[in-house]
Amino acid sequence: MAVYSVASFDNLAAVHKSLLKHKLGALSADGHQQICEALRAAVCC
Repeated sequence: MAVYSVASFDNLAAVHKSLLKHKLGALSADGHQQICEALRAAVCC
């Protein structure tokens, strides 16, 4: 069952990968591209 969600890039922080304990979901290829485009726009790369 698909569950729709959103991502906010208002407060980004680097965290060590070992602190990430539970997988919350997965992105489609299109979703991954949208995340990359949003991050690119947010940091002006």
